[in-house]
Amino acid sequence: MRHAQTYWLLGGLAVAGAAWIYSRTQSGQSILADLVGRVVSTVRGIRNNNPTNMKDAGIQWDGMTGVDPDGFLQFATMADGLRAPAKNLRNYGRLDGISTVDGVARRWSKTDQDAYSANLATWLGVDPHDSIDLEDYATLAALVRGIIRQEDGGAAELLVDSQIDAEVYSI
Repeated sequence: MRHAQTYWLLGGLAVAGAAWIYSRTQSGQSILADLVGRVVSTVRGIRNNNPTNMKDAGIQWDGMTGVDPDGFLQFATMADGLRAPAKNLRNYGRLDGISTVDGVARRWSKTDQDAYSANLATWLGVDPHDSIDLEDYATLAALVRGIIRQEDGGAAELLVDSQIDAEVYSI
């Protein structure tokens, strides 16, 4: 049994190595890009360029191109889909007086709010009921990053921190 596990492990490593080498060729890049594109297209937030899964509330956000059949916004670019939630979160503080992670989570999501709040608070390193500053760009970027993780799971790793930071800091 132990030898079988070793052979499976070695086989997996060989396949991974071959895929890495193949990805360095012109045809390998296009094939792997197509495969990644197919996987990504199944994640609504990534497919819609709306990684936080903002729903339609009647606001015409910059770069918004439409609404999908389930009511989720669609954006022309990922940059547009990252700026909109940052503006939305900032307005939670300015217009609605929301100042805690728990308040953000309960306003953002209508399902599993306790888990949402706990996850966001853990990712921000605060208690869900601690006061947070929604005018602070680092806080906004951390919230956007956390919401993407909560909404898109592992697909959140497709977005790099610098991409999120650039759009949040541009608002």
